[in-house]
Amino acid sequence: MRVRDYRREMSMVKSQLRWSGHVVRMPDDRLPKQIFYSQLKEGNRKKGGQKKRYKGLLKANMKKCNIDFNNWEENARDRNFWRSTIREGTTTFETNRCEELEEKRGRRKERQLQPKPDLPQGTTCSTCGRSFKARIGLISHLRVHK
Repeated sequence: MRVRDYRREMSMVKSQLRWSGHVVRMPDDRLPKQIFYSQLKEGNRKKGGQKKRYKGLLKANMKKCNIDFNNWEENARDRNFWRSTIREGTTTFETNRCEELEEKRGRRKERQLQPKPDLPQGTTCSTCGRSFKARIGLISHLRVHK
């Protein structure tokens, strides 16, 4: 994922968490709150892997930010506490993501520095002498000579 895409995703996560806290603090007669807590009476979803609904995405984003989903509504009622929780959670998520990327990069660089093993026998074309890393490459190359 590019840095710009990631920044856009993080700002969307922050906005989603802030909006959800705002909706929780709304009076019960407000339409956004009624829609947020409502469910459909009828209808089925398609079989197979469905797209996540808003609450499913909210839960996944809270998990990324180490926010407890079981009592998030209680925490969101206190606006200042909720904003600081979001700030800390997204900072933690960003830190963990950067560490994982550095580890992944380190493993990749380590693999690149290791000496490449010799090619196994039978990966050189007997007709033109071209060598291949994998046997399947040689097999598909031999079709050229037919």
